[in-house]
Amino acid sequence: SDGQLPLPLTLESLAYPSALALAPAPDAAEPAPFVYVAEMAANRIVRFARRPVDVFVGSVFFQFAGGAGPSALLCAPDGTLFVGHFDFVQGGGATQQGKISKLSPRGELLEELFVPAPEISGLALKGRTLYVTESSTNSLFAIEL
Repeated sequence: SDGQLPLPLTLESLAYPSALALAPAPDAAEPAPFVYVAEMAANRIVRFARRPVDVFVGSVFFQFAGGAGPSALLCAPDGTLFVGHFDFVQGGGATQQGKISKLSPRGELLEELFVPAPEISGLALKGRTLYVTESSTNSLFAIEL
């Protein structure tokens, strides 16, 4: 411990925060310009912008509709944000797809990707392959982008 205190970006104001991602900095030595937080209970992504140093301003980056809410985040090197959604498995053997939303750095929905199960729990990117973990089937999927 070096005696530094944690810097609160926001206190007691998030609705079931379930994931976070950092936007890439223009220079690797610089801190991330944005911190993204998935709020599952509010079904949205909040973006905290660093303005000026060590002061963060939060705003709604993207509001979703339907489903239980975002559960996984990944920010690609180009600033594209991938959002994994969590939805509950429906009874009666209904086949349900899991959804990953692809958002531009400006918060525009670019594309929706799907896996064959609805409880997305994690995302990782290597090259042009998006890896997705899913809880209801205890599975790992790979999507070529």
